[in-house]
Amino acid sequence: MHTFLNDNNFQTIQTNPTDKFKKLLAKTLEQCNPTVNKNQIKYLLQKKPLPPTLKAQIKIQKSGNLIRPVINNMNAPAYKVSKYLVNKLNIYLNLNHQFTMKNSINLAEDLTKLKVNGNYRMLTYDIKDLCINILTKEILRITKSLLLKHNDASTTKQLIMLLDVILQQYYFSFKNHTYQPETGVSMGSPISSTIAETFLQHMENTLMKQLFDTKNIAFYTRYVDDILLTYNSQRITPKTIHNYINEVLPNLQLNPTYKNNDSINFMDLLII
Repeated sequence: MHTFLNDNNFQTIQTNPTDKFKKLLAKTLEQCNPTVNKNQIKYLLQKKPLPPTLKAQIKIQKSGNLIRPVINNMNAPAYKVSKYLVNKLNIYLNLNHQFTMKNSINLAEDLTKLKVNGNYRMLTYDIKDLCINILTKEILRITKSLLLKHNDASTTKQLIMLLDVILQQYYFSFKNHTYQPETGVSMGSPISSTIAETFLQHMENTLMKQLFDTKNIAFYTRYVDDILLTYNSQRITPKTIHNYINEVLPNLQLNPTYKNNDSINFMDLLII
């Protein structure tokens, strides 16, 4: 746990910001009418909020005792507001999920249709600590741009106001200390997965698409923060792919896994 905190540059803060944040959240909700009405405000505000707490699960499928950080937000000030906003964003964002995979059954069906020759190789990436490496300003800009494509300016403004204040709750407690990252989105919040998906889809539909258009990548898919791709080894190298991804996604840490004996594991499947 301490290695995780140190590696990601979490800072110790002296005072618990929960009460101060609750007041800021209440003020913001009042400014977001009609997106949030007065009756909803009473329900959305936690009566006796507590700071989010950090725990961890061991990634037993990987070597090195790596952890999956889990932050409990259920009693945090923005928990109910986050759940409310997730439902709104799922309606208003119109995410296309062009490059995402629902489950291993769909993946197997897509792979059986793939036409490749002996020059093609497989490669997977694991995005390390995705949420805490997404810049808040960047996700606000991306979300606002996507909302304006399908909604009016007033609705967009109120949704972004709510998102902005929710993203400010990125602190947590561990062993009687309060920590916060230098940047990033709150882990464990109901909004986290939607924000991460919005960010990655934007990158895939814009910057990453330039790599796909070269036709050197025959297949690309992502499940949450794990990526699988098939590339033409005669026309492009893993190093070139990795360098390009690092260039367009400089804040993310991607750990590659290469094929072993013409096979690779992805989504609980052995792909040969």
